[in-house]
Amino acid sequence: MNFMVIVDNMNQLLYGLRGTVILMFSTIGIAIVLSIPLAFFRDSKWIPLRAVIEVYSWVFRCTPALVVLFFMYYGLPAIGIHINAWAAAIVALSLTATAYMTEIVRGGIRAVPQNQWDSARALGIPATTAMRKIIFPQAMRVVTPALFSNFTVVLKDSTLASLVAVHELTGQAMNLISATYKPVEILFFVAVVYLLLNSMIIAVQIFVETYFSFSR
Repeated sequence: MNFMVIVDNMNQLLYGLRGTVILMFSTIGIAIVLSIPLAFFRDSKWIPLRAVIEVYSWVFRCTPALVVLFFMYYGLPAIGIHINAWAAAIVALSLTATAYMTEIVRGGIRAVPQNQWDSARALGIPATTAMRKIIFPQAMRVVTPALFSNFTVVLKDSTLASLVAVHELTGQAMNLISATYKPVEILFFVAVVYLLLNSMIIAVQIFVETYFSFSR
Protein backbone atom coordinates (compact mmCIF):
# COMPACT_ATOMS: atom_id res chain seq x y z
CA MET A 1 0.00 0.00 0.00
CA ASN A 2 1.14 3.52 -0.81
CA PHE A 3 -0.14 6.07 1.70
CA MET A 4 1.58 8.92 -0.11
CA VAL A 5 -1.72 9.33 -1.93
CA ILE A 6 -3.12 10.58 1.38
CA VAL A 7 -0.29 13.08 1.86
CA ASP A 8 -0.50 14.30 -1.72
CA ASN A 9 -4.23 14.91 -1.47
CA MET A 10 -4.47 15.99 2.17
CA ASN A 11 -5.93 19.40 1.30
CA GLN A 12 -8.86 17.79 -0.50
CA LEU A 13 -9.47 15.39 2.35
CA LEU A 14 -9.28 18.16 4.95
CA TYR A 15 -11.77 20.16 2.90
CA GLY A 16 -14.10 17.17 3.05
CA LEU A 17 -13.48 16.81 6.79
CA ARG A 18 -14.47 20.44 7.25
CA GLY A 19 -17.74 19.71 5.47
CA THR A 20 -18.39 16.69 7.67
CA VAL A 21 -17.78 18.68 10.86
CA ILE A 22 -20.08 21.48 9.69
CA LEU A 23 -22.81 18.99 8.85
CA MET A 24 -22.45 17.20 12.17
CA PHE A 25 -22.49 20.29 14.39
CA SER A 26 -25.27 21.97 12.40
CA THR A 27 -27.46 18.89 12.65
CA ILE A 28 -26.77 18.28 16.34
CA GLY A 29 -27.28 21.94 17.21
CA ILE A 30 -30.61 22.17 15.40
CA ALA A 31 -31.77 18.83 16.83
CA ILE A 32 -30.95 19.88 20.41
CA VAL A 33 -32.74 23.22 20.07
CA LEU A 34 -35.87 21.63 18.57
CA SER A 35 -36.06 18.36 20.49
CA ILE A 36 -36.28 19.87 24.00
CA PRO A 37 -39.51 21.86 23.46
CA LEU A 38 -40.93 19.09 21.27
CA ALA A 39 -40.28 16.54 24.02
CA PHE A 40 -42.00 18.79 26.56
CA PHE A 41 -45.07 19.36 24.35
CA ARG A 42 -45.14 15.70 23.24
CA ASP A 43 -47.22 14.98 26.35
CA SER A 44 -49.22 18.20 26.15
CA LYS A 45 -52.85 18.13 27.22
CA TRP A 46 -53.68 20.09 24.07
CA ILE A 47 -54.53 17.19 21.75
CA PRO A 48 -53.91 18.90 18.35
CA LEU A 49 -50.37 19.93 19.35
CA ARG A 50 -49.61 16.51 20.77
CA ALA A 51 -50.97 14.83 17.65
CA VAL A 52 -48.79 16.93 15.32
CA ILE A 53 -45.64 16.08 17.29
CA GLU A 54 -46.57 12.39 17.44
CA VAL A 55 -47.09 12.26 13.67
CA TYR A 56 -43.82 14.09 13.03
CA SER A 57 -41.91 11.71 15.31
CA TRP A 58 -43.55 8.67 13.74
CA VAL A 59 -42.89 9.77 10.15
CA PHE A 60 -39.23 10.70 10.54
CA ARG A 61 -38.30 7.77 12.76
CA CYS A 62 -39.87 5.33 10.32
CA THR A 63 -38.52 6.90 7.12
CA PRO A 64 -34.86 6.29 6.16
CA ALA A 65 -32.71 9.40 6.35
CA LEU A 66 -31.60 8.79 2.76
CA VAL A 67 -35.20 8.92 1.52
CA VAL A 68 -35.75 12.19 3.40
CA LEU A 69 -32.56 13.58 1.88
CA PHE A 70 -33.56 12.59 -1.65
CA PHE A 71 -37.01 14.11 -1.13
CA MET A 72 -35.45 17.40 -0.02
CA TYR A 73 -32.97 17.51 -2.90
CA TYR A 74 -34.92 15.93 -5.76
CA GLY A 75 -38.55 16.05 -4.63
CA LEU A 76 -38.96 19.64 -3.48
CA PRO A 77 -37.78 21.14 -6.81
CA ALA A 78 -40.53 19.16 -8.55
CA ILE A 79 -43.11 21.18 -6.62
CA GLY A 80 -41.34 24.50 -7.09
CA ILE A 81 -39.21 24.63 -3.93
CA HIS A 82 -35.52 24.88 -4.76
CA ILE A 83 -32.82 24.49 -2.13
CA ASN A 84 -29.13 23.78 -2.55
CA ALA A 85 -27.40 20.55 -1.60
CA TRP A 86 -26.09 21.84 1.73
CA ALA A 87 -29.49 23.07 2.84
CA ALA A 88 -31.13 19.81 1.75
CA ALA A 89 -28.59 17.76 3.70
CA ILE A 90 -28.81 19.83 6.88
CA VAL A 91 -32.63 19.94 6.83
CA ALA A 92 -32.99 16.22 6.12
CA LEU A 93 -30.48 15.11 8.74
CA SER A 94 -31.87 17.57 11.30
CA LEU A 95 -35.45 16.40 10.82
CA THR A 96 -34.41 12.80 11.33
CA ALA A 97 -32.13 13.49 14.30
CA THR A 98 -34.71 15.72 15.98
CA ALA A 99 -37.36 13.00 15.80
CA TYR A 100 -35.10 10.53 17.61
CA MET A 101 -33.83 13.05 20.13
CA THR A 102 -37.36 14.18 20.94
CA GLU A 103 -38.25 10.67 22.05
CA ILE A 104 -34.97 10.32 23.96
CA VAL A 105 -35.51 13.56 25.90
CA ARG A 106 -39.18 12.72 26.45
CA GLY A 107 -38.16 9.39 27.95
CA GLY A 108 -35.76 11.17 30.29
CA ILE A 109 -38.44 13.61 31.44
CA ARG A 110 -40.85 10.75 32.08
CA ALA A 111 -38.17 8.94 34.07
CA VAL A 112 -38.08 11.71 36.68
CA PRO A 113 -40.27 10.61 39.62
CA GLN A 114 -43.68 12.26 39.85
CA ASN A 115 -42.95 13.40 43.40
CA GLN A 116 -40.41 15.86 41.98
CA TRP A 117 -43.22 17.61 40.11
CA ASP A 118 -45.49 17.41 43.14
CA SER A 119 -42.85 18.92 45.42
CA ALA A 120 -42.26 21.79 43.00
CA ARG A 121 -45.99 22.52 42.84
CA ALA A 122 -46.28 22.36 46.64
CA LEU A 123 -43.50 24.93 46.95
CA GLY A 124 -45.23 27.20 44.45
CA ILE A 125 -42.49 26.91 41.85
CA PRO A 126 -43.74 27.83 38.34
CA ALA A 127 -43.87 24.93 35.89
CA THR A 128 -41.27 26.44 33.55
CA THR A 129 -38.85 27.05 36.42
CA ALA A 130 -39.43 23.54 37.79
CA MET A 131 -38.73 22.08 34.36
CA ARG A 132 -35.56 24.11 33.88
CA LYS A 133 -34.01 23.77 37.34
CA ILE A 134 -35.42 20.53 38.76
CA ILE A 135 -36.80 18.16 36.13
CA PHE A 136 -34.54 18.78 33.15
CA PRO A 137 -31.18 18.36 34.98
CA GLN A 138 -32.38 15.01 36.35
CA ALA A 139 -33.64 13.97 32.93
CA MET A 140 -30.26 14.79 31.37
CA ARG A 141 -28.54 12.30 33.67
CA VAL A 142 -30.82 9.60 32.32
CA VAL A 143 -30.63 10.47 28.62
CA THR A 144 -26.92 11.29 28.26
CA PRO A 145 -25.85 7.84 26.94
CA ALA A 146 -28.70 7.68 24.43
CA LEU A 147 -28.17 11.28 23.30
CA PHE A 148 -24.49 10.80 22.62
CA SER A 149 -25.16 7.52 20.85
CA ASN A 150 -27.49 9.49 18.61
CA PHE A 151 -24.72 12.04 18.01
CA THR A 152 -22.50 9.27 16.67
CA VAL A 153 -25.33 8.19 14.38
CA VAL A 154 -25.61 11.77 13.11
CA LEU A 155 -21.91 11.77 12.27
CA LYS A 156 -22.21 8.51 10.35
CA ASP A 157 -25.38 9.65 8.60
CA SER A 158 -23.51 12.72 7.35
CA THR A 159 -21.88 10.43 4.79
CA LEU A 160 -25.25 10.29 3.00
CA ALA A 161 -24.80 13.92 1.97
CA SER A 162 -22.14 12.83 -0.51
CA LEU A 163 -24.98 11.41 -2.63
CA VAL A 164 -26.32 14.91 -3.31
CA ALA A 165 -22.94 16.45 -4.15
CA VAL A 166 -22.14 17.88 -0.72
CA HIS A 167 -18.38 18.12 -0.31
CA GLU A 168 -17.95 16.12 2.89
CA LEU A 169 -15.26 13.60 3.75
CA THR A 170 -16.76 10.49 2.17
CA GLY A 171 -17.67 12.32 -1.03
CA GLN A 172 -14.17 13.74 -1.36
CA ALA A 173 -12.73 10.29 -0.69
CA MET A 174 -14.80 8.73 -3.46
CA ASN A 175 -13.67 11.43 -5.87
CA LEU A 176 -10.06 10.67 -4.97
CA ILE A 177 -10.59 6.95 -5.45
CA SER A 178 -11.95 7.61 -8.94
CA ALA A 179 -8.89 9.73 -9.75
CA THR A 180 -6.14 7.66 -8.12
CA TYR A 181 -7.48 4.08 -8.05
CA LYS A 182 -6.26 3.74 -4.45
CA PRO A 183 -9.41 2.61 -2.59
CA VAL A 184 -7.73 0.72 0.24
CA GLU A 185 -5.46 3.54 1.39
CA ILE A 186 -8.09 6.25 1.06
CA LEU A 187 -10.91 4.30 2.71
CA PHE A 188 -8.58 3.22 5.51
CA PHE A 189 -7.75 6.87 6.18
CA VAL A 190 -11.43 7.85 6.09
CA ALA A 191 -12.34 5.04 8.49
CA VAL A 192 -9.65 6.17 10.94
CA VAL A 193 -10.92 9.76 10.78
CA TYR A 194 -14.50 8.70 11.55
CA LEU A 195 -13.21 6.46 14.34
CA LEU A 196 -11.35 9.41 15.88
CA LEU A 197 -14.32 11.76 15.54
CA ASN A 198 -16.69 9.30 17.15
CA SER A 199 -14.13 8.59 19.87
CA MET A 200 -14.10 12.31 20.66
CA ILE A 201 -17.89 12.27 20.98
CA ILE A 202 -17.67 9.29 23.33
CA ALA A 203 -14.97 11.06 25.36
CA VAL A 204 -17.29 14.05 25.79
CA GLN A 205 -20.05 11.65 26.83
CA ILE A 206 -17.81 10.20 29.55
CA PHE A 207 -16.96 13.71 30.75
CA VAL A 208 -20.63 14.71 30.91
CA GLU A 209 -21.60 11.52 32.75
CA THR A 210 -18.77 12.10 35.23
CA TYR A 211 -19.92 15.69 35.74
CA PHE A 212 -23.47 14.60 36.47
CA SER A 213 -22.29 11.89 38.84
CA PHE A 214 -20.37 14.47 40.91
CA SER A 215 -23.15 17.05 40.78
CA ARG A 216 -25.75 14.86 42.47
